[in-house]
Amino acid sequence: MRIRALQAGSNREIELIASRMRLTLVEVLGKDRAEDLYSMDWLRERVRFHLDSMQCHAAVYLAEAEDGHILGQSIVRIEPARPLDAKPSPEEYGLMSTIYVAPEARRAGVAVRLVDQVEAWIQEQGVDRAATNTGQHNLKVIRLFEKRGYTISDRTDEMVQLSRELAKT
Repeated sequence: MRIRALQAGSNREIELIASRMRLTLVEVLGKDRAEDLYSMDWLRERVRFHLDSMQCHAAVYLAEAEDGHILGQSIVRIEPARPLDAKPSPEEYGLMSTIYVAPEARRAGVAVRLVDQVEAWIQEQGVDRAATNTGQHNLKVIRLFEKRGYTISDRTDEMVQLSRELAKT
């Protein structure tokens, strides 16, 4: 398996990432709510947003098997530091906005490799704090990040933010 950047001009890869973003939202929010809030067009545009350096300071990574099958993905961007429902502040952190691993590839180290890549990218940007948001009930993701030293740093009625300081490079 290798971790690589998404091919910005690949509509096939953008479509795959958007469809898997939908699956992640369904896991976190439930099918009806995810589909009501986020259309497939919106998800495709969201992937493109992360690929456009004029709009967003971000990266999209894919975990790819030797045969070319995409096992998982992660999207990361630099964000101003703020609680989930507060106004922006000047401090920055790296936000892993989505992580997805195909069911057949789960529990095989794919998520760990993706998070390693994301944390390295955050540090390469000169940022020393990483975070991710997930549903309060998404215990698999919460446990994954807690094992890496993340703690719950913010909470709303439905969501939690997990964050940690990264080692200074």
